Amino acid sequence: MRLIFEAKSTKIRSFLAFTLAIVCALGVWAVPASAKSKSKKAEISKTVELNTGYRDVVMSNGYQGSEDDYNYDYFNIGDHGLLTFSNDYLQFPECPPATTETQAVDEFNGINITYTVEGEGVVEIDEKTHNYTLTGGGKATVTLEAKKVDEEDPDEPEVFTGTYVFLVTEDMTGVTLEKNEVALYTVPAYGITDASTTVALLDCPDMTYSTLSYTVSNKKVSAEIYINERKRVLDISASGKGTATVNLIINGTAFELKLTVGKLSINKDTCYVDKGKTVKLKISGYSGKPDWQTTVKSVATVNSSGKVKGKKIGTTIIYADIEGVRIGCAVSVVKKGMTKVVNKAIKIGKTCKYSQPKRMQKKYYDCSSLVWKSYKQIGKYFGLRYWAPTAADEAKWCSKKKKLLGKWSWKKLKKFTYRPGDLLFRVGAKNGRYKGIYHVEMFAGYRVVGFDKKGKALINMCWANRYDNYYDDCYGDIMGRP
Repeated sequence: MRLIFEAKSTKIRSFLAFTLAIVCALGVWAVPASAKSKSKKAEISKTVELNTGYRDVVMSNGYQGSEDDYNYDYFNIGDHGLLTFSNDYLQFPECPPATTETQAVDEFNGINITYTVEGEGVVEIDEKTHNYTLTGGGKATVTLEAKKVDEEDPDEPEVFTGTYVFLVTEDMTGVTLEKNEVALYTVPAYGITDASTTVALLDCPDMTYSTLSYTVSNKKVSAEIYINERKRVLDISASGKGTATVNLIINGTAFELKLTVGKLSINKDTCYVDKGKTVKLKISGYSGKPDWQTTVKSVATVNSSGKVKGKKIGTTIIYADIEGVRIGCAVSVVKKGMTKVVNKAIKIGKTCKYSQPKRMQKKYYDCSSLVWKSYKQIGKYFGLRYWAPTAADEAKWCSKKKKLLGKWSWKKLKKFTYRPGDLLFRVGAKNGRYKGIYHVEMFAGYRVVGFDKKGKALINMCWANRYDNYYDDCYGDIMGRP
């Protein structure tokens, strides 16, 4: 509800513009569902109560700011009350106290009041009693004109006009929720743990003006709910874990929704398996049976119990859709023996100490000896059977064997061109060595960290001896596959 109250006089006077002071029988504000910020909207609506029933409306003098300064007050069909005003500056009488709903105000000390209404079927006004009644949903503009005759100059009365806007929510008594039970599952993805869904409002009238409040019975469940007026649906997001009863009041009508929130996890979000071998994927936090899928069936298949079998060298995403949430694993199928190579490199990085002087000793390593010791298991020595060559010499050996893959690129990465066990040779040093190579790292596959809105997997680069995405800018560096 907004008020624009403007004073006009035939005498040379200037008056401040007037704004609305609302006297509410319940003394609380309703929150419009059309608030600009979703998060703010949900936060406020948790604590408000709807104004209903008998409500006086009082116009008084004050500052009229921009439209953004107003606190919108939405009405419901059936609301009614006394429509009065006062202006102490002009010695208008104080607004009569509204002690009963039928109190009449027949005169204001010589002030003649008339009303005009724009907005058919929304509000009715009794000009004798100055009572209003809201009869339908929508917007109605009520214009009041008050004339006060000056005894000294009766031919030039002071004229005051006020514009009062009623915003009335539609009747929701015939509306039902699309469903009364909602199950949401959260999946950690880049730190985002909220899950979301929508519930349609069936047989719903126009929602241009709407109010929403709600309570959640379980403190372990956090929910944010707001109305999408255009689509006429409830947008729901939730986090936490458990089951709660959500009691909603929309436009003064009560609705109940059972909300269950669970947390999903998967035993592997990255893995590599030798061709012809199998690996088992399991999902925790879901009592049903996941519907497993694979993005590239020729690379790996998956059965209904989550058993994955490597069919062809390459990488595929194995995933399951659960109540609108996708969770999965990047599975790389490699040549026989390559799992031993990568596992060995990871173990060396975790259990041994870095030392160039002691690089060939059992409990020590450097970058090139880590690669050499790992590949030694499958009979690849990079030209030296008893001593690990430098990173540059390992790259030179790969070149002679035509094992270099060219420069690293994001395009190749996104196409899953690289395989666990591939080597990244860092170039650019002025050390007189092959291509200025000064370092080598072992690529360890891909990790699924979430899915975008189109269902495409979001991936990280995995390294045997570094955290994910440690080398996220490798332009100019060379990849090799021994």
